[in-house]
Amino acid sequence: GAPGRYETDLLGIPIDFAVGDPTALRTARPGLVLLTPAGSSPPHLDRDPHVQFVRIAGWNSPEEAVDESFRSVGSIAPDDIEGWIAANDVIVDARSERLVDGRRARVFDLHVDPGSGLGDGVCLPEVRPCFWFASVPGAFVQPAAVRLDYVLYGSMAMRFWLIDIDGELPVLIQVAVPGGGEAWLDEFEATTIDTISLGT
Repeated sequence: GAPGRYETDLLGIPIDFAVGDPTALRTARPGLVLLTPAGSSPPHLDRDPHVQFVRIAGWNSPEEAVDESFRSVGSIAPDDIEGWIAANDVIVDARSERLVDGRRARVFDLHVDPGSGLGDGVCLPEVRPCFWFASVPGAFVQPAAVRLDYVLYGSMAMRFWLIDIDGELPVLIQVAVPGGGEAWLDEFEATTIDTISLGT
């Protein structure tokens, strides 16, 4: 769609936000909204910029992160992003905190350790390392022949905003760009994160 304001209630909480560039909605299902810049069709999440709005129910342990048959909620608590980082092959380049619509958000610039080699059963050899990182609430999970949760790719630089929702599961906004394109993370923060309104 064109630049402007958009809204969704697929995460179990109303969210509306602005986008500054033409944007394509790629996935919209309970627990997940995936956006890409218009024109990247079909998107390749290992090399194209993308944005995911996710309702996080749990982060995956290293074993869950590479298990093709895993269909449950990740065993690391949804607010324990530091525990997930410590347990997995994730390198944090910067940490900060800020407010998003008056709610605390922990912000992480991070990437997958390029030397980890993870990804057998997750993705093709040429795009490894990669692994599944988190799970949506069980109420949103549908029986599926393949895992529907979210993959991090070693080729991408990422920024996470993990937003606290009082008494409820947090909301994660993940932006990923190819290495070298990190300026887009700051642009997204200024044009979209600063415009977010979270309902109750």
